[in-house]
Amino acid sequence: MYLKSIEVQGFKSFATKLHFDFHEGITAIVGPNGSGKSNVADAVRWVLGEQSAKQLRGASMQDVIFAGTENRKPVGFAYVAITFDNSDHVLQTDYSEVTVSRRVYRSGESEYMINKAHCRLKDVNELFYDTGIGKEGYSIIGQGQIEKIINGRPEDRRELFDEAAGIVKFKRRKTEALKELADEEANLERINDIVSELEKQVIPLEKQSVKAREFLALKEEQKKYDINLFLLDEEQLKNQIGAIEKNLDITTNDYNQAKDAYDSLKIKYEELKKELEKTEEEISFNQEAIKNYDLEKEKKEGEIKVFKEQLNTLMEKISSSKNQKEDIDSKILQKEKNLSEYRKIYEDTKEELAIVLKKKENFDKEVAVLEEENKKLSDKIGSNKQEVLDYLSKMGDIRVELQRIETLLDSEKKRQTELEKGNEGIINDKENAISEISLLENKKEEISKEIEDLQSLVNQLNKKNDDIKIKTNKKREEIDLLNQDFHKIKARYDFLKNVSEKYEGYSEGVKKVMEQKSYNPGILGVIADIISANQKYELAIETALGGNLRNILTKDEATAKSMIAFLKKNKYGRVTFLPLEYYKNKKINKNTDVLNEKGVLGYAGSLVNFNEEYKGVVEYLLGKCLVVDNIDNATVVSKKYSHSIKIVTLEGDLLSVGGSLTGGAYKNNSNLLSRKREIGELKDKVLLVKDKIKGIYDEIETFNKEKEDIKYNLLKNNEKYHSLNLNLNTTKINLDAAIKRKEDMEKMALKRQSDMEEIESLVEKYNKESDSLNIKMEEFSNKIKDLRQKNDELEINFEEKKKKLDSLNNSFSKNNIKYFSLMEKEENAAENLSRVEKEIQDLKADIESFESNTSLYEENYKEKLKEIEEYENIIKENENKKEELIARAKELEENKHQVTSQNDEFFENRESLSLDMNRLDKEILRLNNRKENLNIKMQDTANYIWEEYQLTYHSALEFKDNNYEDSNVLKNLLGDIKQKIKALGEVNVNAIEEYKEIHERYDFLKTQQNDLIDGKNELLQVISKLEAGMRKQFAENFKKINDEFDRVFKKLFAGGRGTLEIMSDDDIIESGIQISVQPPGKKLSNMMQLSGGEKALSAIALLFAIQNLKPSPFCLLDEIEAALDDSNVDRYASYLHKLSDNTQFIVITHRRGTMASADRLYGITMQEKGVSTLVSVNLIEEELQNET
Repeated sequence: MYLKSIEVQGFKSFATKLHFDFHEGITAIVGPNGSGKSNVADAVRWVLGEQSAKQLRGASMQDVIFAGTENRKPVGFAYVAITFDNSDHVLQTDYSEVTVSRRVYRSGESEYMINKAHCRLKDVNELFYDTGIGKEGYSIIGQGQIEKIINGRPEDRRELFDEAAGIVKFKRRKTEALKELADEEANLERINDIVSELEKQVIPLEKQSVKAREFLALKEEQKKYDINLFLLDEEQLKNQIGAIEKNLDITTNDYNQAKDAYDSLKIKYEELKKELEKTEEEISFNQEAIKNYDLEKEKKEGEIKVFKEQLNTLMEKISSSKNQKEDIDSKILQKEKNLSEYRKIYEDTKEELAIVLKKKENFDKEVAVLEEENKKLSDKIGSNKQEVLDYLSKMGDIRVELQRIETLLDSEKKRQTELEKGNEGIINDKENAISEISLLENKKEEISKEIEDLQSLVNQLNKKNDDIKIKTNKKREEIDLLNQDFHKIKARYDFLKNVSEKYEGYSEGVKKVMEQKSYNPGILGVIADIISANQKYELAIETALGGNLRNILTKDEATAKSMIAFLKKNKYGRVTFLPLEYYKNKKINKNTDVLNEKGVLGYAGSLVNFNEEYKGVVEYLLGKCLVVDNIDNATVVSKKYSHSIKIVTLEGDLLSVGGSLTGGAYKNNSNLLSRKREIGELKDKVLLVKDKIKGIYDEIETFNKEKEDIKYNLLKNNEKYHSLNLNLNTTKINLDAAIKRKEDMEKMALKRQSDMEEIESLVEKYNKESDSLNIKMEEFSNKIKDLRQKNDELEINFEEKKKKLDSLNNSFSKNNIKYFSLMEKEENAAENLSRVEKEIQDLKADIESFESNTSLYEENYKEKLKEIEEYENIIKENENKKEELIARAKELEENKHQVTSQNDEFFENRESLSLDMNRLDKEILRLNNRKENLNIKMQDTANYIWEEYQLTYHSALEFKDNNYEDSNVLKNLLGDIKQKIKALGEVNVNAIEEYKEIHERYDFLKTQQNDLIDGKNELLQVISKLEAGMRKQFAENFKKINDEFDRVFKKLFAGGRGTLEIMSDDDIIESGIQISVQPPGKKLSNMMQLSGGEKALSAIALLFAIQNLKPSPFCLLDEIEAALDDSNVDRYASYLHKLSDNTQFIVITHRRGTMASADRLYGITMQEKGVSTLVSVNLIEEELQNET
């Protein structure tokens, strides 16, 4: 497997799309400073999932997107894709070629793809597990990472060694397993809370269920007695009704005779009365008609006034629509004008672009021809120059030899002079050497003392740094503890919030109704939600409300009925509804004297908080319930007021009306009212713990700043330490030299004697050699003169062609700039054309809308005018009819007066008959009332049987028991049954179903709880196995890396020793790695004493050791050899070449030694300011030479 290509677009300085093709071996990327070479490494790191903008040399992830230049606009996204040859299937995928890409937009959206299929960052990471490739692996080494390997903390080196040892995927699996374990524990905690909550409900529901079953059995027995009593009462009532009907027949006969006489008289009276009524009716009709005409007139006039206002409004709308249409017409004209301008710009730009492209092709041809001619001239000039250089070299050798001879002659003469001077100079030099030795020894002692003091200061700084580390670790432990508390509180908060939102603790019916709240605004909520109380009163209030806490408050009766129908339809159970409108004006009479009794805290309604609009409901539920501090005071108050007041205590004891006492407690005292308060308290705690964690992080930040200061001081002292060491070494060298000079002076005195004898013979020899060499010099000089004359002619020709080539290159660059500018201009023109065409379409659509509205307004205007005309005609017709009715009313009043006078004489005869009829009628009424009462009684009993048992008289006969013939006995039995039912107190019939439902849920959750415990134990076993496997694998591979590091170190340093050490044996998979090195001939007490080059080479040795043991498919190195000298660069490049058999290397470099070892070169420069491009390496080399 190897890296085939990198494609970048819009990433940092790569504004346009660039494609890098790579092959096996070593590829070097070169270029001047600031040209964007390192952005290639950043691009690879980024596409492999780097999330830290700081690692990419930016402040935020937006900084990786090309930000524009003076001549270029910013781009909207950054895109990088890297392609691998996976024919050997090192990557665990079926594809023989794998492309990983990443794209980020300025809006913050980001995407990863593998072979153009969208994926997650996790998928990218897993793809490269244990290959050495990845943002944290050893395949991408940046400029700062070399120093970090040596100077970094031992703990920071873990990731490098984990990747090399092949335990990264196991660590990731362990992390995932720990996350799953945390999820399991959180789920278990939630399940425990729910199970605990259900346990509180199961026990009381079980008791309520037993009571409900007893209640239903008593109700069944009551039904039997009720039906038989109903049948006995029905027979008795039927007999009484028969006797009453006989008396009613006799009385009715007498009444009918009196009535006949009365009726004959009445007929005559009725005739007059009808005439009078008819007259009065016509008078009333006429008055009503006149009144209606007046009302209709007033109504029509009002409507006419409204129509006229509407006409004014329509006129305004018509005018506004026309004005808006005119505005849009003018805008369309302007847009069409702009459209033609943009189209012209687009066409012109396209033509100009074709011309520029043609020029570019011509430039390429001319440049190629000139470059070929210049190459031939350059080769010829080079050949001549080389021949001149050869002659010059020979002449140089002769000159050197002549100078040597002349120097020897001078030297011999000087020696002769010096020897003649005698021993005076030697004695002076010897004394000076002795004096210098004394001074240098004193200086050496002073520097040694200064180094000791500096070492002491460094030790103090290291101790202070260790103290800060201890403090930081303690703070981190505090954060861990706070995080544990935070997760516990948060889990409890989430659980309670979830329970509250899902109405846990309520019946199925209540839950289903509350699910409809968002669709039905008439549902106001359960009683537990609309009230709250001080924690002191919560238990008392919940006891006072009892089952009412789960009742639902509705806005009106209609909502309650619709929800009952909903429950019946879906068989969700039974729910009690309280329509708010029932309780708005209800007043409750309270005994205010009882408030003065000992221990009385007040009526429950005054001790709760609620919205004012719910006051009536709260008073209804709690207004008559008294809250007392304890049961002793409560019993005293209850007895004093004859057990006529419902009383609750703060401990939840209940004294019902009548004297019954209810009390006790459950293991878990949580209730519905406290739930809402606890949610609020937990929310506050969550925020408080967050603030504490933030405060500790601020302290840790302060410690980190102190550590940075210490690090700065250590670096500063380290520089001073190196400077003092250098001075010390220089002093030692000077001291050795002074001692050596002293010894030389002593030897020189002995040697002078023999030297004088040699000088004379040597002078004669040197004079002969000098004459022979001068003859050769003259011969070589003439040949050089001829060659230089030929070269001058060739160089003139070469310079002319070079100037022409430079001119073409300048024109080519200008043409390129113009080409890119025109390309951008063409894109902008196309965008403007599309935008303006869209705007014109939108404006035309608006015109159509305005024309449609104007037409509609004009039609409405005409209709309103027509309606006004119709109403005015109706008003005129009604006025004429009204005058006719007034005339007729006067005639009718006269007729009425005549009929009334005739009617008075019939009243006396009618009065006598009326008295007889009244007497008989009263008797009939009495009998009928008696009969009606008996019928009502029969109906009431029948209704009771129907309402209670849905039975009619005939169906009730099926339940008749002949053993019950005395209704009094049945009444006594019924009284006993009702007393038993009353003794049961409040009965929750739904408890049977609720208990069944809760118990089933409890069993289900208990099973889940056991499954979660088993899952947790399995995860702990998996984690334990992973840790054991990692320890074994890491220990084995670490020993191999250590041995290989020592071997590679000796190779690169030509000796010395390098070792790796695990800081703590307690946990080898988490502890830091200590690096210790000893370059040849040195004994160092710590790594700080290494020079910059030694540190870099040591880190390189470690990386090469890892590559030897576990080669990564490719390795990208970004100027890691920058600190090395030339000889070490050669060693580095040589070893790199050796490793390239198994690993593909891409090196970003400035060093010629590294370039020389590369199989191929890529050049990057900025021909356009701020934009990186690929160019020929020759151009890059020229720029590098200009920089140097």
